[in-house]
Amino acid sequence: MFVGCGSLPDAQSAFNTLTHRSEMSWVSLLRGYFDKGDFRNVLHIFRKMQKDRVPYNRHTIVVPLKACARLNQIEEGRDVHSEACRQGLEDDLFIGNTLIDMYAKCGSIDEASCVFDKLSTQDVVSWNVLMRGYLEHGLPDKVFDCFDKVNTAGIAVDQVTLLCCLNACCNVENLKEGHATYAAIMKHGLERELVLGNASIDMYTKCGALMEAKHVLDHMFVRDVISWTTLIAGYVENGCGEEALKCLKNMKHDGVSPNAATLVCSLKACSSTRSIDMGRKIQADIPETLYRSDPTIGNTLVDMFAKCGSLMEALQIFNELPKRTIVSWNALIAGYVEHGHGNDALNCFDQMQLDCMSPDASTLNCSLKACGLIRSSIKSQVVHSEIVKKGLEQSYLIGNTLVDVYVKCNLLADGRYVFDRQKVRNVISWTALISGYADRGVSRDALDCLEEMEVDGVVPNAVTMTCSLKACSNIGAIDVGQALHAQTVKRGILYTDYSDRFSKIGDKAFHELATEQLQLENALVDMYGKCGNVLDAHDVFGSMPMHDLVSWNALITGYSRQGHAEIVFELFDGMAEEAVHPDEITFLSILSVCSHAGLVQKARSYFKAMTEYNLSPKSEHYNCVIDLLGRAGQILEATEMLERMPYQPTIFAWCSMLGACRKWGNVKLGQHAFECVLRLDSQHAAAFMLMFSIYVDACMWEEAKKVEEALQALKQPGQSLVDIFGVVHTFCEEDVDNMRHKELHAKLREVYLEMEKRDSTNVLTKTSNSINCSCKHSERLALVYGLLNTSERSQIHIVKNVPICEDCHNVMTFISRTERRKIVFKDKICYHEFKNGKCSCGYYC
Repeated sequence: MFVGCGSLPDAQSAFNTLTHRSEMSWVSLLRGYFDKGDFRNVLHIFRKMQKDRVPYNRHTIVVPLKACARLNQIEEGRDVHSEACRQGLEDDLFIGNTLIDMYAKCGSIDEASCVFDKLSTQDVVSWNVLMRGYLEHGLPDKVFDCFDKVNTAGIAVDQVTLLCCLNACCNVENLKEGHATYAAIMKHGLERELVLGNASIDMYTKCGALMEAKHVLDHMFVRDVISWTTLIAGYVENGCGEEALKCLKNMKHDGVSPNAATLVCSLKACSSTRSIDMGRKIQADIPETLYRSDPTIGNTLVDMFAKCGSLMEALQIFNELPKRTIVSWNALIAGYVEHGHGNDALNCFDQMQLDCMSPDASTLNCSLKACGLIRSSIKSQVVHSEIVKKGLEQSYLIGNTLVDVYVKCNLLADGRYVFDRQKVRNVISWTALISGYADRGVSRDALDCLEEMEVDGVVPNAVTMTCSLKACSNIGAIDVGQALHAQTVKRGILYTDYSDRFSKIGDKAFHELATEQLQLENALVDMYGKCGNVLDAHDVFGSMPMHDLVSWNALITGYSRQGHAEIVFELFDGMAEEAVHPDEITFLSILSVCSHAGLVQKARSYFKAMTEYNLSPKSEHYNCVIDLLGRAGQILEATEMLERMPYQPTIFAWCSMLGACRKWGNVKLGQHAFECVLRLDSQHAAAFMLMFSIYVDACMWEEAKKVEEALQALKQPGQSLVDIFGVVHTFCEEDVDNMRHKELHAKLREVYLEMEKRDSTNVLTKTSNSINCSCKHSERLALVYGLLNTSERSQIHIVKNVPICEDCHNVMTFISRTERRKIVFKDKICYHEFKNGKCSCGYYC
């Protein structure tokens, strides 16, 4: 009676007063303690029964076995098992099933399997208990084997059997077994069971089969809030936010009210689709009591508004939260970072610590990204020290972000140090380092890093290749770029049909992958264009399934650099046909090609057209027009534009005027322009070179000598790079007297003799020695090295860190004709393509 009334102390007292304790009284007390969850007393009572040699039956044995399972006491369970064997109950099906369950829950699945195999008879419960054990121990394949054996044995399965199989399918995303399990549900007529229907939806969504999941929901006889929420969550997890919101709408039409989990999933769908208005509607439907009692909803609201860009609303919700957790802070900080508000994110980071909230890995990772946004090396080192204190430095996620932040802050050595200390370096780590090197012009290190990555066994992805191609563009490494292009195709990194490749993934994932592909293709167009292979650039452009503004600009810039004005104008018209609006970069390329082609009227027309696209000309656009007017002899108009432009004239603008003054012999204006350059940069070597040439042409030898002396004092050492079969070779001015280059000097002398033989005029300046001085220019060594180490009529690609001089320009023009070579040359201020004795720059250096 006392046990039935739940008064165990009274029951124990009454039991203790009994002079004769029957088996029934012992069993009643055991069950009483078990039902109350006092499993230790269950085992204590059982040990007393053993000591008092109380006889017991199958029901007596089962209770302590279940208590052992709850307490995870396998040794006690083995003792009870031994007692069952002594009593001759080991083959009892009821006890056997309980033993299987006990061993499985205590972590010994092998002993559970052994008990199962020894049973003379096994029913569906036996199989269910064993399958559940396999499932809990992460052995889904064993679950599937059991299910096959159950079907082979002709045992009728029940809900538990099928639920085990569905859960196993979820764990390993095994769609094939999932289809088989759902077919079994239909075969046994269990499709009306709500639990199985919900589990089937869950299985299909976790396997990515969203259409099948929706089919199950549509054909369910009864659908509850779990049914709908499971499908909504599946849509969200698979990046189909819009479908999730449609599902929420249908759920309400079905008369089912959302619960907290539904609301959280729906808000996440609003976040992924940036549907802030829908998010506000969902917020309005949230009961005040639920909002106050469930912190997950408040945190998800902060996250939704932050991701949708409404940071003020996110902050308002954050401030109204009854309790701020680490999740709340992380949502707000991540929102600030995502929308480029690095300072606000770091202020949040400081404030949370003042509020005695310790940052976790996610907080520190986002704070590092904020440091990268504002390029704060000091703050990034402060966050790094916090990471070290918490022992998170070896986290691959944080390690990757650290590398990325340090390279963004131009601390390449620190970035490399962190990278080298990482125990696990994945494609993201390598790509962050390669990107940093490429962005900061250390392109050879970037390509060396790519080689190290390959040796390390890490396969590059689309982003890696995009960064590596940028490095090739920087140094004109065309052979390396072509090899990388071939690798992207061979390895399946580059696709031309996004819809075919990514047809079975979510909208968000599709967008991300398609964006990566587009960026890779744009990088290829840009690389080929900058390396002078505009035909290859155009081929890549033509094969692209879609183009954005960057695609058009890359191709237009490539043609502009080579002086193909008519093609540039045609491409500009093509942009309009595809409804792509030009930007400042587009017009800069167009004005540049007009400048080099001498198309004054065209330049005026396009310059004026910028306002039609709501674009205000920048100083670079004015510089192009000023340069064109100056070289066309309209120096007065160029001077007027220089004076009335809404920007302070730049060094480039004044150097353009200097170039025009040299061409037209205007010494007075040239002196004024030279003085203006020196006010902006007193060590601008190109200005000294131009002024020197102006004085020489005017036979003002004393003035020329003074400028020459000043030039020699500040001249930057020249360095030229030439790409030979994917290997970049470097030549410096100090290499001139190096005996290793004896063969190169001999080839140069052959060229000079041939030039003199053909009576080439103005090849070398009047003040230079035709043999000795000419050999001081590193680009000539790079050129003849290319001539000697490449096949006839193949292109030669050279990059130099300072502007090319007139002498070298003439030499390259001559060689392009006599050797029938195309020479692609890129210096600090201009791009040159020498072909058949002509240069694409229009002889502007």
